[in-house]
Amino acid sequence: MSLTSLWPLPFPKPRYVVALVISLPALITVLYFSAINRDDFKMAKKFIEDSTQIAAATGKVQSVEFGPWTTFNFDAKHSDYLFDVVSDDGKFAIKISLCSTATLWRVEAADIRDRNGKEIHISVDQCNG
Repeated sequence: MSLTSLWPLPFPKPRYVVALVISLPALITVLYFSAINRDDFKMAKKFIEDSTQIAAATGKVQSVEFGPWTTFNFDAKHSDYLFDVVSDDGKFAIKISLCSTATLWRVEAADIRDRNGKEIHISVDQCNG
C-alpha cells in the first residue's frame, strides 16, 4: 500500500508549511500584544488587583497572569478577559466582562472559578444598550 493511497489529498509544498509555521506564531503574538495594550484590558486587570469584592471572594491577590493561551474577546462595545489569579487562598480563574459607554470602559461583572470548580458571580455595573 503506497503512502498516496492513505493520503488522497496532494501533499502541501514545503514553502507553504514553512509560511504557516512562521506566520501562525506571529499572528498569535500580534493578537496578544494588541489585547494587552487596550484600555479595557488594563481596566480589567486593575479591577482584579484593586477590587475589595474580588479580595473578599479570593483572598488578597498576589499575582494576575494573562498569557497568549488564555481567552479573550473584544469588540467596540463589549469585552471579556480570562485571567489566572494567585491569591492568599489559592489559584482562581477570573473572567472579567466589560462594556463601553462613549469613551469609557466599565466593569460589568466578574465570574470567579476556583480549582475545584466552585463559581462565584459578582455583578458590578449595569451597562445600558
